[in-house]
Amino acid sequence: KPAADIRLIGRVAQLLRTLSADAVVAHHIGPLLYGGLGSRLAGVKRLIYVEHDCWHYQQSPKHQHIFRFCDRLLRPDLAAVSQPVADSLRSLGKRNVTL
Repeated sequence: KPAADIRLIGRVAQLLRTLSADAVVAHHIGPLLYGGLGSRLAGVKRLIYVEHDCWHYQQSPKHQHIFRFCDRLLRPDLAAVSQPVADSLRSLGKRNVTL
């Protein structure tokens, strides 16, 4: 949905507890926010964020803020699919980026 739905975080957390998930892999900023917060509430130890492109960070300061918030709070492992994507994420302050 276009608007934020805070209830989704709790639903994700409950599902991950039910599945006894060991890891969560998120792709794109929305799943990082909802899936990342839900995974941490569920006690999932490993959160991996895969980034395929970074055009949305250049076009949306909102996405930059969400990424920085999630990075600081959730501390995901980050995988970038190319060097330009990794460089773009590093410019946002990401400490370690794996290609």
